[in-house]
Amino acid sequence: MVWGFMIGRAANVVASYIARPHLPRLKLDWGKAVELHCYGKHIFRWVTLDYLVSQIDRILVGRLMGADALGLHSFAGLPAKLPATGLYRTLSGSAFRFSRPSRGSPPVFGAEWSGPSPCSRPSPHPPRRSSG
Repeated sequence: MVWGFMIGRAANVVASYIARPHLPRLKLDWGKAVELHCYGKHIFRWVTLDYLVSQIDRILVGRLMGADALGLHSFAGLPAKLPATGLYRTLSGSAFRFSRPSRGSPPVFGAEWSGPSPCSRPSPHPPRRSSG
C-alpha cells in the first residue's frame, strides 16, 4: 500500500512536468518574507501562551510532587477539564479571529512592546481594491 502511494505520487509529479514544464527557482521576496514574519510572530506568541496555559498544572505537579502524583493528576484531571477546555478553545479561536489586523491598519497588539520594527512599516504592496 505504501509503495502504491509512493509510485502514484511519483507518477503525478512526472505527469505535471509533462503537462507544464517548469523548473522551480529559489527566489526570496524580502517584502513578503517580512510580511509573513510580522503575521507569524502573533501566531507564535499565541501558540506559546496556549501551550503554557494548558500545561502549567502538569509542570507544577510534576516538579513539586513527583512522577507518581503527576500520573494520577493527569489521569484524574482529564474528565474534569473537558468542559472548560471546550469552552476555552471555542472562545480563544473566535477571539483570535477577530484580533487579526487588517491590511493597512496599525498593528493591533505588540506595537507598544517594542520599538520600530519592519512590521510597523507600511507594506510595499498596494492594498487590494474590492470590485464591488
